[in-house]
Amino acid sequence: MLVKDVMTVKPTTVKEKDTLATVADLLYELDVRHIPVVRSGDLVGMISDRDLQENRTPATATLNNPNANNWESKLVRTVMSSGVVSVGPESPISEVVDLMIEHKFSAIPVADELTGKLEGIVSYIDVLRVLQDLLPE
Repeated sequence: MLVKDVMTVKPTTVKEKDTLATVADLLYELDVRHIPVVRSGDLVGMISDRDLQENRTPATATLNNPNANNWESKLVRTVMSSGVVSVGPESPISEVVDLMIEHKFSAIPVADELTGKLEGIVSYIDVLRVLQDLLPE
């Protein structure tokens, strides 16, 4: 089975100049934990709910209350992970599983291997769905 068979195609993305409040709103609205960061469609990073939690201001701030965190003034580029590991759409799903185990990733972006354009994302939930389909009922 290939990555293109299980990935979420055209995932929601953010730009480096977006605010953490924008990311918090998207994570909450979409009920996801990771969002790829792009520049002109090219994958340049990833930002996660953990990145936001690590940048909380008061101890009582919550993910669904971005104003309590002063996230309106912090930019994605200041906290995103760059140099992101990605896979191509033609990669075997076993490669994704190996990367998830080795690096403790819970999502891996899918980018065109030649152009670097983001094409999708594979999360651990996507991998579990594949496993679930393989299990006997």
